[in-house]
Amino acid sequence: MRENQLAVAVVLGACVLRLRVNTPIDHNALGEGGGQAIAAALRVNTTLTNLHFCYNSLGEGGRQAIAAALRVNTTLTELNLHDHSLGEGGAQAIAALRLKMTLTWLNLWNSSLGEGGAQAIDAALRVNNTLTNLNLGANCNWAEEGRAQAIAAALRVNMTLTELSLGYNQLGDGAESAVRQSWGNRGGTLWLD
Repeated sequence: MRENQLAVAVVLGACVLRLRVNTPIDHNALGEGGGQAIAAALRVNTTLTNLHFCYNSLGEGGRQAIAAALRVNTTLTELNLHDHSLGEGGAQAIAALRLKMTLTWLNLWNSSLGEGGAQAIDAALRVNNTLTNLNLGANCNWAEEGRAQAIAAALRVNMTLTELSLGYNQLGDGAESAVRQSWGNRGGTLWLD
């Protein structure tokens, strides 16, 4: 990690310790060390409820550190990780938050979830009963019929989700139909285009 990245990460980590309510930490290219510094702060912060943490190129170690910190953080309700290149490991770690009952809003737009990450998200949706807004757009993981059937099955079980974006995933007609049918008449917003 370059010295300037580490310095920014340490300062941001110190700031996260003092944050209340809502904070954007976007476009910083923090790297693994930066992710680990932010994670250390998240473990002890008891006031932050919304974290917008996009475009930060954390690397595998940083992603894993953030996911581990989120498992113990009890105040965060909104998490925005769009354009993060989470990969399968990062998506699986985020999906492990299914036991985290404080998150109500999660944005994983364009996060390169991979097949394993998509499966983990589907499984998490089956047991999570607090998440109301989920953005999985631009991941192309739900474009195939089988993958769309898996999220459709999860939607039949999960009735707390009121907003779901699968836009820009190139869903075919069969996949789109399966998701729409599972969404049913619950109202809310379903974005599939």
